[in-house]
Amino acid sequence: MWGVLPIYWRAVGHVDPLQLLAHRVVWTMPVFVGWVALRGRLPALRAAFSDGSARVRLVAAALLLATNWFVFVYAILTERVLDASLGYFINPLVSVALGRVVLAERLRPLQLVAVGLAAVGIGAMAVRMGGVPWISLALAASFGGYGLLRKTTSVQPIVGSAFETLVLVVPAVAFVVFCESTGTGAMLGGSPSTVALLLASGIVTAAPLYAFVNAAPRLPLSTLGFLQFVAPSLQFVLAVAAFGEPLQPERLLTFGFVWSGVAVFVLDAFRRGRGVPR
Repeated sequence: MWGVLPIYWRAVGHVDPLQLLAHRVVWTMPVFVGWVALRGRLPALRAAFSDGSARVRLVAAALLLATNWFVFVYAILTERVLDASLGYFINPLVSVALGRVVLAERLRPLQLVAVGLAAVGIGAMAVRMGGVPWISLALAASFGGYGLLRKTTSVQPIVGSAFETLVLVVPAVAFVVFCESTGTGAMLGGSPSTVALLLASGIVTAAPLYAFVNAAPRLPLSTLGFLQFVAPSLQFVLAVAAFGEPLQPERLLTFGFVWSGVAVFVLDAFRRGRGVPR
């Protein structure tokens, strides 16, 4: 689902990225809260707001999630899907590094090699192109940190997602109202297709995130990383084959190092019998 999302966001590419972020939050919130209510977990949601430790972690997770959503949409609307793809190729390796630094998970030699190859690729791109690929790094860091926080929070996955969107919905609604009142909004002045796509952003956003947050507490970070290679692969194909983004030699060099790191990572997973779906 995440792999083909660029097609959806390209369809509403005429809307400002900040408005798209606000609409994602506004229309995703009732999906998650409604699901919590249907499952009879509203008491758990209230308890999450009362639990100081969980509240701090989930607020931080919400901010990282909003950052990731905005940067991803911005990358698509500015024709940088390749940068987004690179970010999500790096993300699993960032998760491995975070597991070592924060959770004291032991890294095997091949995992260290995989992370090192990705770092070399990013460094090569910074030198050859005169700057770090900030979109890629922002996506990898924000979602890697989000996955870590969700893994270390005891709140039920769907309850945590409802909490996050409730934290974000007040400023999101305020921004949407401001845009509509100043005549720059996408709803009142938009075409029926635009309105329909914005309303659907709740389902489009909630479905893959619901799958992810349910997987995060159950799986090692390395397993989550392995599964996440699917999305950037699809994004890469879309960027080159469908959107016609240029694949410069410098960018291809970086992808080469990162793909090498991914290959080493997957090889290690298969050799150890870990990190692969069963």
